[in-house]
Parts: sequence; structure tokens; C-alpha cells
Amino acid sequence: MQRNRGFTLIELMVVIAIIGLLASVALASLESAREKARDATRIATIDQIAKALELYRLKTGNYMNSSSNCGQSGEWFFNQQYGGSARSMAQCLIDENVVEQELIDVSGNRYTPNPPSGDGDFHALMKFNCPDGSVMIFANLESVPKSSSATNGACTSFTRALDSLYGMDYYRIIQ
Repeated sequence: MQRNRGFTLIELMVVIAIIGLLASVALASLESAREKARDATRIATIDQIAKALELYRLKTGNYMNSSSNCGQSGEWFFNQQYGGSARSMAQCLIDENVVEQELIDVSGNRYTPNPPSGDGDFHALMKFNCPDGSVMIFANLESVPKSSSATNGACTSFTRALDSLYGMDYYRIIQ
């Protein structure tokens, strides 16, 4: 009498559990890679904004100051649409022909009227003018640990608080 050899139900369940475990590890690694890719895009966008602001300064003589009619006195959320005659800072770059399309955070967020609940997970680009004439551009990266002192190199007490208010932990200074 010949006995058919096959897999038992226990053996099949063990194999399925191992495959499930490996799949969950792979998905966790994939999400980490996606966060790093979005952060790389944010940093590249900040670099593009810095170059565009330099071109804007060459054309207009300033980095969007309070008289430029861009943003909220040339500051705040980079892509925020303002009422009245004020344009977003991103739109000002388009209007001056220094960029062809709106430079925006990879998340698609443009601004928020109020700070988020403090979870540090708000993604939108910000620009501020410093008293010494330099400009700071900010972003919130996903793949770096959150810190309440990430923007301590910023030029004013308000810009130093952006890490606590909005989770901003990356900035670039244009001199």
C-alpha cells in the first residue's frame, strides 16, 4: 500500500505565516523609502525656490519684500492664496517669468490657516525675510526625527519656533 505524501495543514500554515511576515517587513521598508524619496523631492523644491528667488531678485531688486504684493508682506506660506490684490509667492515667480509652473510641496499642501495639533506632520513650504536681508525657506521632512530645536539657526524668534508650530525641520538661507 502506497501512502500519498503531501503537505499537512500545519506545514502550509507555517509557510503562509512566514510569507506574511516577510511581506510586512518588505512593506515597512518600502514606506521608509517613500518617505526618503518625498524628502529628497522637498529638498530639491527648496533648491528650485532658492534659485528662482535669486532670479526674482535680479529682475526686481528684492527677494519679495513687503512692497512686492506677494504673500503676506513677502512672507509666510509660499503657496498660500491671499485675498485682494496680493498674490501667492509662487504665483509672483510665475508672473516674473522666473519659473514656468508653481513650485509646491510634494504633498500638495499649500498652507493652513492655523497651526496643526502639534503632531509635526504638516507639509507646506514657508518663506521668511530676515532682518539682515537674507531669506529663509522652510520644509517639514518626514524621515528625520522631530526636534523642538531644528530651526534654532533661524533669524528671528518666530522662525526659530517653526519646528514647534509646524514641524519645520529643514531650512535653507539665501544671502
